[in-house]
Amino acid sequence: MDPITGYVVQAAAIVTAAAATYVAAAVRQVLQQVQANTTRSKRTRQLVTGEDSHLRGVLPRLRLIEERVLSTVRTVESEEGGD
Repeated sequence: MDPITGYVVQAAAIVTAAAATYVAAAVRQVLQQVQANTTRSKRTRQLVTGEDSHLRGVLPRLRLIEERVLSTVRTVESEEGGD
């Protein structure tokens, strides 16, 4: 193998190794972002629905508040209508 071919092969190997390293780092970063997004999404779902959470969940609490408000409105309306 002549010297020029040797240099070209070495340069190609270096470029290939650098590209592989860059791609591996980019893939690792994307994977970490996907995992973070999945974790955040699961946590948000748990907070909203109350599943697997020490909190009661947002939706059940909102339903309870809505029921109380509607009950109060009905009571006030019935008292005003009865006068």
